Amino acid sequence: MDTGSSDNESENNTPPDILDRAAAVRKKYETAYEKFITWRKNSKAKSFSENILLGYFEDISKTFKASTLWSQYSMLRTTINIKHNVDISTYPKLRSFLKRMSDTEELQQFLNEAPDEMYLLTKVAVAIGVTGACRREELWKLKTDDLKDLNSALLVKIQNTKTKKPRTFTVTGEFYNIYKKYAALRPLDMSENRFFINYRKGECTRQIVGINKFGGMAKQIATFLKLPNPHLYTGHCFRRSSATILVNAGGDL
Repeated sequence: MDTGSSDNESENNTPPDILDRAAAVRKKYETAYEKFITWRKNSKAKSFSENILLGYFEDISKTFKASTLWSQYSMLRTTINIKHNVDISTYPKLRSFLKRMSDTEELQQFLNEAPDEMYLLTKVAVAIGVTGACRREELWKLKTDDLKDLNSALLVKIQNTKTKKPRTFTVTGEFYNIYKKYAALRPLDMSENRFFINYRKGECTRQIVGINKFGGMAKQIATFLKLPNPHLYTGHCFRRSSATILVNAGGDL
């Protein structure tokens, strides 16, 4: 059987615009592969190990958005598998890094786009929670005495930790500005010293925020961003983004 003739005939019967698109896609895949190979050569790397791929994506993440990183991952997964018989989809640390970058981008979008009148409480919980990689219990127990405003930054001390060891961290930059906006709205004559009190329509109430409300904030963020399956989002989904978004926001652990 003359398969070459059959292939040529099939190609001749394919509409030109489809052939052009296919050629453009192939070129895009090859370009992604060649860029990685060039980086690999310049880095004096000789394998396709997970650490090598992770190093590459950490490098390009400085200039690419999360959506572009996933696109690059998809193209490299295909080309490396075809050319070198290496399946990078089995690299859990690499996928975890890409997911963390996506979470970071989503959080930043929420902070930029969500109206303060409705979401300021969630924003300040994100500001403190992400900077300090806080659990919901730690946010719930946070007291005004645990916070010290340094005028240009906020010093936070978490007393009740899971490890029983207090820790401190500093909230700065955009996150500090979010804190200031919320703190200014808290009633001055509050007898309760819990920091987080409920917030509705641009005003703070005198009611303490319940622990379950902190647990539901990730779902609230996902719903606002119209992400698929928002009910699957938990506080942990955004807690793992702490290190990355902290750098972007100018925070300091």
